[in-house]
Formats: sequence, structure tokens, C-alpha cells
Amino acid sequence: MPPQHKRIGDGGQKDEGGFVAAGPVIGIDLGTACSCVAAWQHGRVEIVIKEHGGRTTPSYVAFTDTERLVGDAAKNEASRNPTNTVSGESV
Repeated sequence: MPPQHKRIGDGGQKDEGGFVAAGPVIGIDLGTACSCVAAWQHGRVEIVIKEHGGRTTPSYVAFTDTERLVGDAAKNEASRNPTNTVSGESV
């Protein structure tokens, strides 16, 4: 569902169209090799940093008998489990 918007005058920071988001706004770049998430915070765009550092995550998903893996863990699983690993790149 798209974010709710309101006209400026009710507070908040306006964008080029004169609207402000009523809640948090994030952007997701789903790339074929890597993906990245950013959030509008403190009046500017801030890239979300991963738990162990880094600004991008490999665009991989893998499934094992017991779990679903994403990002680095799924990319590491690709050579052991290519049939159940999905990415935008050829494995």
C-alpha cells in the first residue's frame, strides 16, 4: 500500500510536489547482483548499514531442508546447493 501523504501546512518537510509522508519512508534498490536499502531520516537519505558492516547485500535467496537464507549466507550456499539457490546472476 502506498504511503499516506498530506499537504504541507500540517508540519513536516515538503518534497518537490509539496507533500510530506505521514510515516517513515524507505527505498529499496533490488539489483541483479546486490541490493541496498535507504531511509529518509533526519532530513536526508541514509543508507542502512548491515549488521556486520557494508551497504549492500548480495541478491541471493537459498532454501535448505531446515531454513531460508538471504544475502551473504545464501550466496555462500550457492556452490553447495545450486538447485535451491536463486539470484539475478548465474550461479
